[in-house]
Parts: sequence; C-alpha cells; structure tokens
Amino acid sequence: MVKRSLIASSTGVEKAKKAFKRKGWTQEYLAAEVGLQTRQPIWKFFSGKPIYRHVFIEICFALDLNPEEIALASEENLNQNTDHQNLDLWVENLRQSQAKTLQYQCGLVQMLDVTRPIELEDIYVDVNILPEIPHRRWLEISDFPSASEYSRLGLIKIPQQRIPVITVLEQYKHLVILGQPGAGKTTLLQALAIQCNQGSWRKDLLPIFIRLKNLSEDTLRLNSNNFLNDLFSYSPAENIAQLEQLLLKGKVLLLLDGLDEVPAKSQILLIQKLQNFFEKYYNITCLITCRPAAYQYRLPNFTEIELADFTDQQISSFVSKFFQIVNHCSLFSRTCSNPEILAQQFLQQIQKNENRSIRELIKTPILLNLSCLVFQQKAEFPHNLIKLYQQGLDILLNRWDITRGIQRDSEQCNFSVPEKLSLLSYLAYVMLKKDQYFIEQKNLQKYVIYYLIHHKKSQKDRNELEQYVIKILKTIESQHGILVEQARGIYSFSHLTFQEYLASHWIAHHPETSVFQTLINHLYNPNWRNIILMTCSLLPNSETFLTAIQQKIQQDIAQDLECVLFLRWVQQQAKPWQDSKKLILVQGVLFSFGMLRNVRLQQRSLKGLTLAIALLQELLFWVDFQRIITPLRVENLAEAWLKGRELANQWGENLQVQLSSRKISYVRVQQSMLKRDLQGLCELSLGGELAVSLNDLIMDLPSLEMKTEPLKKWWETEGNIWLEKLQNVLSQQGYGQVLMPLGDRQRQALLQFYSAQVLLVEGLERAIDLSPDVRSHFESKLFHVA
Repeated sequence: MVKRSLIASSTGVEKAKKAFKRKGWTQEYLAAEVGLQTRQPIWKFFSGKPIYRHVFIEICFALDLNPEEIALASEENLNQNTDHQNLDLWVENLRQSQAKTLQYQCGLVQMLDVTRPIELEDIYVDVNILPEIPHRRWLEISDFPSASEYSRLGLIKIPQQRIPVITVLEQYKHLVILGQPGAGKTTLLQALAIQCNQGSWRKDLLPIFIRLKNLSEDTLRLNSNNFLNDLFSYSPAENIAQLEQLLLKGKVLLLLDGLDEVPAKSQILLIQKLQNFFEKYYNITCLITCRPAAYQYRLPNFTEIELADFTDQQISSFVSKFFQIVNHCSLFSRTCSNPEILAQQFLQQIQKNENRSIRELIKTPILLNLSCLVFQQKAEFPHNLIKLYQQGLDILLNRWDITRGIQRDSEQCNFSVPEKLSLLSYLAYVMLKKDQYFIEQKNLQKYVIYYLIHHKKSQKDRNELEQYVIKILKTIESQHGILVEQARGIYSFSHLTFQEYLASHWIAHHPETSVFQTLINHLYNPNWRNIILMTCSLLPNSETFLTAIQQKIQQDIAQDLECVLFLRWVQQQAKPWQDSKKLILVQGVLFSFGMLRNVRLQQRSLKGLTLAIALLQELLFWVDFQRIITPLRVENLAEAWLKGRELANQWGENLQVQLSSRKISYVRVQQSMLKRDLQGLCELSLGGELAVSLNDLIMDLPSLEMKTEPLKKWWETEGNIWLEKLQNVLSQQGYGQVLMPLGDRQRQALLQFYSAQVLLVEGLERAIDLSPDVRSHFESKLFHVA
C-alpha cells in the first residue's frame, strides 16, 4: 500500500525555506492558504517531520515547489539519504531480486511449432523501424506501382529508410511501437527487458515488463482507485513506496505489451488511467506495443513508430539461429543435419525463381519461422507450396492468437473466421481481375457491400450495411493484418502471395464458366501464373480447366503458319524418343535449340560454298546431337530450355570455328574439305536413303583437277543448283526446315507458347485429382498444334 505520510529531505527543507522567505509569509498565513486549522503541520514540514501526504503536496504547491523534488519516499525511509547514489543502489538491488522472475517472464520464447521454449538470446535478431507510419501518409493511388509496373518480387511498398530501433530508443522516452501480427513486437520488449536487467543497455533503469491483457482480465483491478497498485501488482518491489520513488525520479523502464489485446470495453478506461499515470510519472521511460489498426486512442506525448520488415541480412541471421536451435531442441536429443549447411541451403533455395513467393513471405518474422519449419523437414521446399500458404493464413487468421491465449472482441463485428476467409478470397479475386493491387477505401467498401448482398444475401438496409462494412474491414485489419492500410484510405493485401492464394481459393470454390474464362484470358500474363497453378491444386476436378488451357494454347499458335512449321520440326526431331518418358523434356530441348539456331543462322549472310559448308556442319552436329540428348538429365521444361540454349551456343561456336578456318582464298581447298565432310557423313549410320543422296551430291561436284578460275565460276553459276539439291536432301530428312527465317512476331509467339507449355506441365503436376491415363493424354498433346 502507498504510505500516507511524506517527509521533506534536508535538501528539500532548504529549498522550501528559501521559497517561504521569497513569499514573505508567516507560518499562520501558509497554514490558512493550505486550509489548515493549525500551523503545527507547517512547523513539522520545515522541521523534516512526517506529515500527511495530501498536506505535504498542498504546502509544496502553495510555495510553487515540485513535491517530487522535496519529499523522501516514505516514513520507512526517514533515515535514508535519497541522493542519486542510493537510487542507483535501489535499482541494482531490485534488479537482482527480480532476475529469476524476469528471466522466466521474458528470457524464454515459445516459437511456432517448436516443442520446447528456447532462450531469447539464441533467436533474437535486432530490428529496424520505419521513420514514417505507413498508414498515416497522405498519398494517392498514383503514388503506388500500377499493374504494368508491378514487380514479381512481391508487393511493392513505397521505400522508406530503415532505422535501428536502438537509435530511436536513445532519442525518445515515451514510444508506442506499432507492428503487424508476428512482426516481433513482444520479442523486442522481452529482449529490451533482459538487456536492461543485465546492464548491457540502460543499466540505470529498473525494467518492468507487463502484459496488458493480463492486467485487463480482472475488471475489479481496472475499476479500483489506486492504479499504481493495479499496474505494478506483477512487479518485484515489495515496497510500493520505494518503487514510486524510482518512478518519480525516472529510474524505471516500463514495458507494456499488447495494447491491442485489451478488450475494447476495457481499453478506454485503461487509456484514461495510463494518461493520469504518465502525468504524474512523466520521467520514466515507457514503451507500449500495439497493432497499427488497433491503436485508436492516442496517448499524449508519446512518439509512434512502426517495425519494419526483415532485411535480407536479418533474414540470414534468423535462419542461421533457427537451424542451430532446431538442431538441439528435440525432446529425445535427436539432431538434424548440419545446421550451418541447412541454413545455407535455405538461403540459396529462396533465391530460385520458383521460390519467389516465399521470398515475399519471409520478410515477416512469424512467416519466416513457418518457412524454416517447412524447409527443415527435407532440406528443401515442397514443389507445391499450397500447404505453406494455408498454414500462413491460418496463423494470421486464427492460430497466432490461440497459441497466446488471446480472445479477440467479436461484439463490433460478428463475422466468423470462415466468413472472413470467404470475403478476403472474393476481394483478392476482384482486385486482381481489375489489376488492382492497391485500392481506395471507398471502392473496397463497395466490393464488400456487393459481396454481402449477392453472395451472403444480406437483408440489411443500405445505411446499416455501410456501417457494418466499416466494422468488418476494421476488424479484419486490426485482428489479422492480412488486409492493411498502406496510406490514408488506401489498402492492399499485406503479402502478394496471400492475395494470389485467396484469389485462387475463390476461383476453385466458384468454378463457373465466367470465372474460368477470366483465368484463360490471363493465360500469358506472368502476374497470373501463380494463380493459375494454385487453382490447379485447389480444384476438386481440374481436368476441364486444364483442357481449356491446352486448347487455348494450341488454337493461338495455330494462327501462324511459320510457327506451325517450326513445331512440326520439333515433333519430327523428337520422333526417336516418341515412346520415351523423356519425350517432353527432349521436345523442350529441341524447341529451345531450334529457336536460338534460327536466330544465329539469320545473323549470317552465307552463300555459295560457305553456305554448303555450314549446312554440312549442321548435319554433323545433328548426328552428334542425338548422341548427346540420349543420356540427357534435366528435371523440368525450364531446365530443358536452358540445356537447349547451351547446345545451340555450342553448335554456333563450333560452326564459327569451322567457317573461320575455311576462309581461305583457294576455292580448291574449300571444296576438298566439303567433299571430305560429305564422305564422312556417308560413312555414318544415317540410313541408306540419305547415304545414297549424299553420294549423288558428291558425284555432282566439279573435279578438283579443274583450274581455279573455272572452279570459282562453277560455284557462281552451277553452285546454287547444287545447293538447292543439298537443302532438299536435308529437308527430306527433317534438317532443313528451320532455315526458314522466323520474324520477331513469330519468335514472340513461340516464346509465349513455350512459357504456356511450362505452365501447363506444372499445372498437371499440381493437379492431384488426375489419373495417370488422363495425365498421359495431356502430355501426349504437348508441343502440338490444334
């Protein structure tokens, strides 16, 4: 209990006597000014004797003095010297007495799905803050990236400088630290409490950590008159008066965690009592955490900051620490693979193009925790990441609060988690359909109203509905951090990955023709690639959808004859592998090889004898190509494309060397080499018909005994006829068709076609409902034309 009496210190008495002298009053006059019947309390005051607290304070105010600078702590401390040295001694003693309690309270963290609590210092990573609160900025939609400027690396936020949080703590004593769910607010306060108590940071302060949700659960405490007792009922100070003296002198670091976790009915009262508290104990250092959308009642004289996403360096640090922890956290002391190698593999794999959606998620600490858990099972990410996205959403919508024993208010908006998921899915789909990644609040509210009327059959009138929609959006934003305010009145999904998954969720649960058609219309749009693939995973019956995709691809490419001829060439070259399981990959290699080969041949102005040499070199390469491709090892079409380009580059380099070595002025030597190549080809096992045709071509060549000038003239006059015969021979064998040049439009169409084939193959892999026969049927039509 707070002591009823106060006493002036010796220094305080001297200050009071000087003030009394300046006033020119008598003790009787001062007693009357304070409202006392006798001057005895005035005499006790100036004599350093204890008097009632309220009388002591009134005397100080009458003399224009600060009671905190005049008084000792309590009657129990009449004989103590309360100078700076003794205050520091109090702080040190209280730190020691609370060390075990604070270690239990703040020194351990329970990480997501890790079976045992772990030491905070083993996982903590220093965080940064944003100098400007995002949702407080006055920006326009035009200030954010448009759909055409949108990056596939993730949801682009207008960049802000990041400031180490410790830098801000050195500048401000009163801070409200805002952060989205799982951003690390609680962990930050716990780390500061431990560092302070151990003396590594602000060793002059006594740290006190309080979870506000615990304080608010007892309504009797909140309604009591003495808020100091309520607030510090968890503190280690046995003497509340001693603690009050530290508060008055600013020797306390007060860490209040989770203002957003306090029920709304109690929050207003709590804010009022905190305001009164800080008016008296304004010298203390106080940090309060809260989610941005839940911070509605501003605390005077508090600076607001917001935690920033993790940087690449912070991600790397967390990952290294996480796998070290997992390596030792098994209840049965079973260790995983080398944690350093595992961390390195994680960081390498998230840089892969197919894992770009994970790179976007792991900027949030709680989702980085989840991604590490998924990875550590097999030292790789699953090919189908649907379960990861589902778990991430479940954490933000439900599980993160449950694991910490938090019950959110449902009075303002009686909207269940499944209903929130359905609404968010609809909003994600509609926004993507309209190429909206950022949306003004008024348009967002229109979408919600439409959803409630047409999909939930709401019977509320328009005015009631509009108010209800505002409550719904505010509840979703404040409780889950999935739909967030990026600037004043401008919203977006917190993660692009979640927006894509939710849109796919809506499509899979509403497989109407018009919805499917939306996906088909965006088939070649890279921003819709993930949505199409996730839809394949989520659909209970994907065959119809995949059939529509394949038909669309084939119909589009069939519009151009040169593209059709190119694809027939691919099919012709792939015939030796027709019954092989590697057929799709071989076709991919051939497609890529043919595309780059076509470009290289167009870049060369070959004619006459030089062209003949190039054609034969190509045929020699094709013989070798079949030998190379047989043991080919590629895992997917993306790798097949790269392998095809590698082979085409190799062919181009070999051809360049051959042509360079044959640029000799003696046409006789060039023709001799040409004849040698033809004879070499005849000796290879190329089939009897081809060997006969090549022998005929050898017989048609002029004699090497012919003089140089007549030989040159023959190549200038008769050489074109001979070349035409050579091209016909190659064409009949399927080797000459791609010499027909492709224009830019055809190349673009074929690149688009190939990208769609890759998408279709991945869609087939994601579709878990397809039988082997149906899957084989789709694969047999790849690289074909309708």
